[in-house]
Amino acid sequence: MFTWYVAVLRKYATFGGRAGLPEFWWFSLVNFVISLVLTAFVVVSVKLADVLLVIYALATLLPSLAVGVRRLHDTNRSGWFLLISLVPFIGGIWLLVLLALGGDAGPNKYGPPPGAQPIDAAVSATPRRERAPSDGKPPTLELHGVSKHFGSVQALTEVDFEVRSGEVMALVGDNGAGKSTLIKCVAGINAIDGGEILFEGNPVQIHGPKDAARFGIEVVYQDLALCDNRDVVQNMYLGREERDVFFRVRDAAMERRTQDTLRSLSVTTLRSVRQPVATLSGGQRQSVAVARAVMWNSRVVILDEPTAALGVAQTRQVLDLVKRLAEQGQAVVIVSHNLHDIFEVADRITVLRLGKNVGVFDRDKTTQQEIVSAITAGIATKVSGIPEAAAPKHEGDGPEEKV
Repeated sequence: MFTWYVAVLRKYATFGGRAGLPEFWWFSLVNFVISLVLTAFVVVSVKLADVLLVIYALATLLPSLAVGVRRLHDTNRSGWFLLISLVPFIGGIWLLVLLALGGDAGPNKYGPPPGAQPIDAAVSATPRRERAPSDGKPPTLELHGVSKHFGSVQALTEVDFEVRSGEVMALVGDNGAGKSTLIKCVAGINAIDGGEILFEGNPVQIHGPKDAARFGIEVVYQDLALCDNRDVVQNMYLGREERDVFFRVRDAAMERRTQDTLRSLSVTTLRSVRQPVATLSGGQRQSVAVARAVMWNSRVVILDEPTAALGVAQTRQVLDLVKRLAEQGQAVVIVSHNLHDIFEVADRITVLRLGKNVGVFDRDKTTQQEIVSAITAGIATKVSGIPEAAAPKHEGDGPEEKV
């Protein structure tokens, strides 16, 4: 079959003979079958869509057009033969539609990106603290010896961090402790300078926000990143709108999924999902931002100061939402200065001070006073940018713990 196909194509391309009718029909049929096979491959593995589209164009579309034009030249007939030769274009158009609708695994998939390799950086040889008891599964997100500097400023120094599915991990520290830098490293905004990031036990590389979204890591920043002049549905799908084959926005489907997501999180204070975000209260806006993160099958949800500038009732609404996220199996990281909120929703508490780990505390085995002492005084043996021997030692500090 391949020899015949090449022979017919060579004959037509070199004008070595007339385009016979049986050959023309068989040649068009073979091209159409090839287009269906390649289209099926694209449906199964859209990651190969770009490569298959090029192969498809070279193997079917161009030969079909060449044979069709040759048939018209030889027979001086109507354009029906040319139309028949365009039949394989159906597969090509379908491929283009698939690419336009998102020709990759999409943000809902998680796992290492193709070709991901462990970061070529030495992991800190410092002894690690005892991990929380687990069911044998690795943490959903784990950082080993992560460091980050901006010029001469060492923002993070060999930081270890982990969060597990169904757990609320609090990240606390004073201003300048490195909390925001750590979040941005996980979110792909800042690249780490050293250390290792693991997702479900596998070393991964996060080069940008798209990589983080592919692993299912969603961040709800303090400013929420909502558009006041858009309604709830439009904000939930901002930049990820669903479209049909004619590229029209599927408003009805988007609205249904938005309502289902809000209902699953027990968000019942919204009058309508079509009301502008500008008309929502602070707690309602926070709920919309969290629901947007959850809707895309996120595995890790990071909340940056979710209760800042909220009233009592709105704070209660957000804290209940955080608890529901953990109940649904998400790994939740909450960054906050409010220890009352932390002790209400968190399972464990990670304290950062001057870019280094101070400790990981079990909420049921610690007190707010101990957390405050760790934030303000700390038990780190080295201060970033200062030689270890010159680091101040506070009176009454317990035994030093290397981190």
